[in-house]
Amino acid sequence: MSSSDHFLPTFDFVEYHSRKIHASPEKAYAALQTIDFHDSLFIRFLFFIRGLRSATFDEARQNFCLLVENPPKELHLELPNLG
Repeated sequence: MSSSDHFLPTFDFVEYHSRKIHASPEKAYAALQTIDFHDSLFIRFLFFIRGLRSATFDEARQNFCLLVENPPKELHLELPNLG
């Protein structure tokens, strides 16, 4: 049972995605804190169409609702409905 089950205890379907990262959870979590979204044209475009104009992870994070943070194991953010 993940901590996100607290927010969505019942659901209609399940979908899993995974990516192998060759780093410790601590290193991966630290790297997440230093992301600069200006490096990715695709991410900038996605933020633009959602009305978000954020450059760094900390700035972008302010646009999301923090559901769960358990460094360095998990981080669950939700983008509120802007429209």
